[in-house]
Amino acid sequence: MASLSDTEVQSHVSTYDSFLKIVLAAASHVTILLTSLALAFIADAPVFAVILFLVGHGILLAVLLARRRTSSQGGNVLRLVSVRS
Repeated sequence: MASLSDTEVQSHVSTYDSFLKIVLAAASHVTILLTSLALAFIADAPVFAVILFLVGHGILLAVLLARRRTSSQGGNVLRLVSVRS
């Protein structure tokens, strides 16, 4: 197995973090969308469904922008420690 340099490991961690943000945003979007559709068609509450859809996506965007701002300031949770002897 080839050893990776610290910069390569950091780039992989950064890529994984970006991928995780995309997956969580997609999952949240699908959850909000399906909940809104269920309220609109099954529960017959279309006005509440639209409000939930708009507010849910507003909160989702606010959270994503806040995470983006904190991660660009160097707030990475994962710190790499050299284990070479």
